[in-house]
Amino acid sequence: PRTSIPYKFELGALNHEGCAGIVALGRYLNQLAGVSVDATLTREIVLRAYARMTEIEAPLQEQLLRYLANKKGMRVLGPLTADPAVRVPIISFVHDTVPVSTLVAAAHKHHVAIRSGAMYAVRLLQALNIDPSTGVARASLAHYNTPEEVARLIAALDSVLTDS
Repeated sequence: PRTSIPYKFELGALNHEGCAGIVALGRYLNQLAGVSVDATLTREIVLRAYARMTEIEAPLQEQLLRYLANKKGMRVLGPLTADPAVRVPIISFVHDTVPVSTLVAAAHKHHVAIRSGAMYAVRLLQALNIDPSTGVARASLAHYNTPEEVARLIAALDSVLTDS
């Protein structure tokens, strides 16, 4: 009956995009793992695909972290290492004098998508003495990003941090 849980919360439609994504996921992971896209997906292949993602992401993360760590007034949340055993390539940062909104606007002007906000971590930001109403800038790197895109983000940030 529609009055009992979970049916009373049913949205009424399938997530067709999600279904299509699941259908393609095996082929994609096979490709990343370097096997035929038509191969039967196994745990070993999934592990190889994820290892390949990490191999691609680590240098991108290193490139951005190196830049941010050497920028006067920049504060990176989390460890300043690209070691995949320590952090994932989602990098949140703030600057002492340049507002987060300015950092994000500069990135967008250079056609690089980064975001800003509290990132569902209001209490953490408060504990770190960061105003949750302005939040942090966050760059989310992934295996489909390129060193050139990270360089474009760095150039964008440099355009507003030249005096820092």
